[in-house]
Amino acid sequence: MNRPYATTLKLAATLMLITTGCSRPVTAAPDSPPLPVQTGTVIESQFAPELWVPASVSSRHDARVASLVAGRVRQIVELGEQVDEGQVLAQLEDRDLSLQAAEQEAAMQVAQARLSLAENQLQRLTALGSARGVAPSQLDQVRGERDIANQELRRARALRDQVAHRVHESKIRAPFSGTVAEQLVQIGEYVPQGAPVVRLVDLEGVDVTAQAPVQMAGQLQPGQPVRMRAGATDYRGSLRAVVPVGDQRSRQMELRITPASGDFTVGSALEVALTNGEPVTRIGVPRDALVLRADNSYVYRVNDQNKVERVTVAPGGANGDWVAVTGAIRPGERVVIRGAERLSDGQLVVEAELAAGNL
Repeated sequence: MNRPYATTLKLAATLMLITTGCSRPVTAAPDSPPLPVQTGTVIESQFAPELWVPASVSSRHDARVASLVAGRVRQIVELGEQVDEGQVLAQLEDRDLSLQAAEQEAAMQVAQARLSLAENQLQRLTALGSARGVAPSQLDQVRGERDIANQELRRARALRDQVAHRVHESKIRAPFSGTVAEQLVQIGEYVPQGAPVVRLVDLEGVDVTAQAPVQMAGQLQPGQPVRMRAGATDYRGSLRAVVPVGDQRSRQMELRITPASGDFTVGSALEVALTNGEPVTRIGVPRDALVLRADNSYVYRVNDQNKVERVTVAPGGANGDWVAVTGAIRPGERVVIRGAERLSDGQLVVEAELAAGNL
């Protein structure tokens, strides 16, 4: 055989072997020890179709706290500070208000003195009576002066209390416990009456707010469990409120969902699964069997040789701890529910009780 031709054939065969080896799926080494896992059984059950809608995390108490009086800002709480209900958020200059309060206090004392004088005069004239020549018209005049003095005193008290209230409101207090999310004014700025000074957000009591098609109003009821997700992480919650009034433009209605658990940040995005139709019979796997990735979702099926096979599935509706899937999987087969993250196709496994920290 021609030597250059033989060399070419050997090189081509070597390249073919390399290419074939690279195209094979990654599998476990034949001598790798079995990994401990927990398994569940694939079932056939009733699942309702679901509609995934966008949602966001919101606070039940999110307020732009406003000032009831006008004035220049003397002090304001720091951004991000946590405050308790009733704590001072901002302090306005109150010198002018304090002077007005002192003025109204003095006016009230004058009105009190006038009333006392009128009452004393009325008592004297009444004691003298007609025997001393006191005319009835004179008594009527004194009674009128007494009544006028009494009303002036009431007015003076009201003005004094009004100014005292304005002095009190020059300290803008938190209507609920929360975190200062925004400073809307700075020290030295003049705040008109009714202007907001800070945005206060309660980070403890959060809701998930979603928009649903208005035609689904009859299928959604308060207390109904719902499924949520953020990326590859699933959460659970329940419908707290359904507002059965649709927007005329979007034909959407608002839903409020209470999360069952989870550490949520106000303003973050979620997706919510809503029941959208009558239940149908489908294949289901335990929720923990699903391995969710950005490109696809899959489960690890355990065959008769206790080796795992990676099976790509498409999740659908949910029923409690079960999720409907579409894929090459049948009822009665075993799938891994704990320890799947460490597995590769063909890995030998053994059923074992696993603690949460050993997964």
